[in-house]
Formats: sequence, structure tokens, C-alpha cells
Amino acid sequence: MVDPVSLHLWSWRILYLAICAIIIFAQLIPMQTIPTRIPAPDLLIALTFAWVVRRPDQIPVLSIAVLFFLADILLQRPPGLGVALMIVACEFLRSRSQFMREFPFVLEWAVTLVVIIAVALGTRFALQILMITPPPFDLAAWQVLATALAYPFTVLFCQFVLNVTYLFPGDRENGGSI
Repeated sequence: MVDPVSLHLWSWRILYLAICAIIIFAQLIPMQTIPTRIPAPDLLIALTFAWVVRRPDQIPVLSIAVLFFLADILLQRPPGLGVALMIVACEFLRSRSQFMREFPFVLEWAVTLVVIIAVALGTRFALQILMITPPPFDLAAWQVLATALAYPFTVLFCQFVLNVTYLFPGDRENGGSI
């Protein structure tokens, strides 16, 4: 027989991976053939950060590594670079998630914005070191801004649609009943 708490935890992990698979699939579909001036937000990063801040127990490092490695391969980015930066960023946010639940949302948004900027600058710095031509700086800056502006909507989606909320001390582990 399956333990109900483990089943509940694994159902959340599978839901996260399914939503991320849908996001990657949507990024692979050519919506238009003419490039736009303002890029779309990186919803994969916004969703992962929102989920890790709220429920760090539901997203293990291995699933982040596999997911972002798959995204690097499918989206034709340098393989492993996004994985390394996202693991460092997620572990940074995971270690502070206990304190961030006491912050007002604006402060949480600011911390997440700094981490999004750090990931973008880390990507740019690594590409420069490897002598790979990085994307234009203004394009990367617009994507960081779009991701930062999409973060509150991602948090609302996680909070009200998926019911991914903070786990406070005294709450039942893994969200209570099934």
C-alpha cells in the first residue's frame, strides 16, 4: 500500500514537471516568424522560483537538474549552463524560503528579481568566458524585465489555481489531507 503523504508529495512533483513540460512545449511551437523586440518572459524560471520559495520540499534538486538540462537541449541553449545556474539559484532561494514567508510580497519579489538578474548575468559571463557570442544585452535585459514582471502573476497562479502555499510551522507536512 502506498503511503498517503508520499503519494501527495509525488503528485505535486509530477504536477510541477507536467506544467514545466507544457511551458517547454509552448516555447518550441513557432508562434510567429518575425522576431519581436520584446522577448517573452522565461516562465520556467518564474514558476520554479515561485514554487521553490513557497514549497521547497516539493521540488528536489534532481528534478530541477533534469528539467533544465532537457530545456537546454530542446531550446538549443548551451547544455549544462542553465542547469548549473538554476541549481545554485534555487538552492539560494530554498535556503531562504523559511525567512521569505515572513517577508511582505514586495520584498520577496525584490529578492527574486536579484536572483533572476544574477542568473542572467551569470549566463552572459559564462558565454563571454567561453567565447560564445551572447544575445544582445538589450534583448537579455528585456527578458529579465519580462520575467520579473511575470513573477507576481506566476505567484498568483501558484497560490490560487494550484494552491501551492507556504508551509508554516505547525501545519501538517505536505499540505495536510489529500
